[in-house]
Amino acid sequence: MRRFPAGCHGWAFPPRCRAFAGPDGAGAAAVALRGNRGQWTPPCAYAARANGYALLLTAGGPVVAFPGSRRVDIRLLNSNPAAPMEALDPLPSHTDYFLGTRDRWHTGVSNYSRVRYSAVYPGIDVVYYGDPSRLEYDFMLQPGADPDAIRLKFQGAGRLRVTAEGDLAFESAGTPIVQQKPVIYQQDGRTGARRQVQGRYVLMAPNVAGIRLEGYDRTSPW
Repeated sequence: MRRFPAGCHGWAFPPRCRAFAGPDGAGAAAVALRGNRGQWTPPCAYAARANGYALLLTAGGPVVAFPGSRRVDIRLLNSNPAAPMEALDPLPSHTDYFLGTRDRWHTGVSNYSRVRYSAVYPGIDVVYYGDPSRLEYDFMLQPGADPDAIRLKFQGAGRLRVTAEGDLAFESAGTPIVQQKPVIYQQDGRTGARRQVQGRYVLMAPNVAGIRLEGYDRTSPW
C-alpha cells in the first residue's frame, strides 16, 4: 500500500496541505522539480522523478504515477484554468539531458524545490514540493478566502472513499493508495505561532473530495 501525508499538511491559512507520500522521508533532500524545455513530450511545465513516484505539473494540475500503478490526474475542479505557475527556491544543481540527436539535447536545466500555482481559486494558492519518497502540497488561503471552493478530482483512480481514520483511499491498477487526513492550521502573521484547526475530507461526487473546516477565523490568513 502506498501512503501519502495528505491533502493538507497545513491548511494553513495559509492552510497547508500535505499530499501523497511513500515511506517516511523525513530529513531527505528536496526532490528536484525541473522545468520542461522540450525534454519531455507530455504538456507539462515542471516534472520530478523520485524513488516512490513521478510527478508532472501541467496547466490543469498535477499528474502522479507510482510504481505498479497507472497515472492519476488530480484536478482542481472549477479552478482558474490560467493560474500562473512559478518555480520557487532554486537548487544549486542543474540537470543535463542527452537523449536522441544533438538537436534534442538540453543542458543546464534548472532545478527547483517548489512550484506554486497562484490564485487557483479566489484568494487561494497551492504549492507542490517533496522529497525522494514523499510528495506534498500546501493550500495557502488569504483572509476571506473560501476553503469550500476546493474540489479535488482523482482521474484514473478507482472508487474514492474516506476511511475510518479520515484518510482518502483508492486503488490505481490494483495498487492501494492512501492520502492521509489533512493537517490544518492557521498561522499568526506576527508571531508565526500555529493554531490547529479541525477539518476532514468529504466526498462531493464520485472521485471528488472536498474539505470541511470547523472553528476557524475567516478573517485571518492561513
